[in-house]
Amino acid sequence: MEQLNQVYGLDSLVISKIEIQHQILTTAKRTKIVLAEATMEDLLRIPFLTKKVKKIIGLRTKNKKITLKSLRNEPEFESLKLERLALYLQ
Repeated sequence: MEQLNQVYGLDSLVISKIEIQHQILTTAKRTKIVLAEATMEDLLRIPFLTKKVKKIIGLRTKNKKITLKSLRNEPEFESLKLERLALYLQ
């Protein structure tokens, strides 16, 4: 539920109402994508990342061994986003 604010920007009051009406029964199982091998289409499937995909592809073109850790050195990628990216990428 916490991603409703982070990804969609929903107000905490709206999220509270959603939590009352809905319950998460299971969590999604994801197969992590290797960042150094991910295609643009792979990256575009990751929620909240669409605006940064071209930047990641550009960085990867310069550095074939790009990792989530190396993205921390880029000002466009806040640590919170990198924590969320770790759910999808390796």
